Amino acid sequence: DGVWNIVVDNSHQEQDIVYAAGFGAIMRSTDGGTSWTRVLGDSLHVSFCTDIQITSTGILYAYLSQQVVGDDSSSTQGIWRSVDGIHWSNITPSSFPSAYVRMKIAIAPSDENIVYLAGEIPGYGPAEHGIFKYTYNSGDGSGVGGNWDDRSNTLPVSTNGADGLNTLGGYALVLKVLPDD
Repeated sequence: DGVWNIVVDNSHQEQDIVYAAGFGAIMRSTDGGTSWTRVLGDSLHVSFCTDIQITSTGILYAYLSQQVVGDDSSSTQGIWRSVDGIHWSNITPSSFPSAYVRMKIAIAPSDENIVYLAGEIPGYGPAEHGIFKYTYNSGDGSGVGGNWDDRSNTLPVSTNGADGLNTLGGYALVLKVLPDD
C-alpha cells in the first residue's frame, strides 16, 4: 500500500540486498527487489508508519509506530536494531512515550553508533513532537547496551500558530545529521 523508505545494503557485495519500510512492515529482498520477505512487523495489528536506516557496515535501525489501523496496538511497535536484517532486537527505552505516530531515523555519518529519532508524539513535550539521541554501546544494543537521551524540550514551540514546529502530522519531516559533527 505504501513505502515510507528504501535502503540498500552495500556492505554485502555478493548479494543485492534491499530493505523497504512499508505500510506495517519492514521487508527484505536478497534479489534486488524481485521478491520480498517480511522481517519485522505485526501482520494482524499493522503499524501505520515505519522507517528504516542502515549504517555503512550493514547495521539496521527500524521504527514501527504505535498507531495502527484499527483499535489495537502492534506487537512490534517501537525501535529496533539488527546486525543481519533477519534477527531484530527491540531497543525502545522503557521511558519512551506510550503513543507515537510518524517518526524518522537518522544515523550520524561521523559516528554510526549515534542514531537520532524524531517525529510526532501527540500530547508529548512542549511541541507535541519528540527528538531522541541513541548511542550504541555493546551487545544487541538494548538495555544498558544503548543510551537514550530525550532532547524533546529543545524543539521550538508555536506561540502564535505561525512559528514553532509543524510537521503536518509528521508527513513534512526529514531528519539528517551534519556529516562531520
